[in-house]
Amino acid sequence: MSYAATGLTLWFNNMIPALFPFMVLSGLIIRLDLAPSILAFLHPVMYKIFRTNIYCEYAILMGFLCGYPMGAVIIKDLLTQDKITLKQADYLLSFCNNIGPVFFCSLVLPIFESEYHKILLFGMYGIPLLYGLFLRYTFFRKAFQVKTPEQSVKKHITPTQQDTTTFTIAFTDSLNQAVSASLLLGACMIFFNMLRFLPMHYCKDNILVSAILSWLLEVNGALFMTKDLYEYGLKMTSLLLVPFLTVGGLSCLCQTVGILSSTRCNILKYLLHKSIQWLIWLIVTLLWLLTDILRQFYVWSAVA
Repeated sequence: MSYAATGLTLWFNNMIPALFPFMVLSGLIIRLDLAPSILAFLHPVMYKIFRTNIYCEYAILMGFLCGYPMGAVIIKDLLTQDKITLKQADYLLSFCNNIGPVFFCSLVLPIFESEYHKILLFGMYGIPLLYGLFLRYTFFRKAFQVKTPEQSVKKHITPTQQDTTTFTIAFTDSLNQAVSASLLLGACMIFFNMLRFLPMHYCKDNILVSAILSWLLEVNGALFMTKDLYEYGLKMTSLLLVPFLTVGGLSCLCQTVGILSSTRCNILKYLLHKSIQWLIWLIVTLLWLLTDILRQFYVWSAVA
């Protein structure tokens, strides 16, 4: 009951105020077809980088800024509104459904000293961004019909379906979906945070195993354990646990699966892409730590 109550508190106090308004506003933007107007000034720049349409650029921008599960919510909205294709949705899911920067900078970065912030920020956002660029020009190079920025904006600013959706209908649909997604988010946070009782009870003599199992379940509660590990002096271990944020644990995975359940998006491929990014982040962190140790050893040797 205590762990379930913790999950409920985290959902109510932290996630609802941070996500619910954005879910409603994003739903309105997509249903009223406002994305082309909002992103018109960014489209030429983002087009040169990603070579996608303006709706995909909206999903990329919001997916990185808003965090779980907003990326999945936006991609589902765009797919059901026929703004993007299924292949494009699979591409966006591969790197756009991440932990939001507000959550990351307010709850994750304060755990660690400032010298580690750069590698943490690169792992959380730099690796998915580079991974998305790699996929765009390799496995998903045929998923987009390349057009000039002017043609893309012109086409999407005047869609044939824009006049058929009123504000009232769009607002009601957006509100209903935001409520549904928020309840799903809360249920997952409560349930998987409750399951943290198992590692905490049966692995209480091994704090490292307990922390790893907690990361596999629900990241909010796992952060408290990682903070304890860092304060105990296990800095390297704590840094190597943070890459689990890429996957988000079973809680974030179930949220994504639940949101996309009515679509034909490939969840197994989504999990595969997330696992690859987790592995890359882990390797980069190990190399960075090794380089830092060698640098310190060199300085110590020079002084000696």
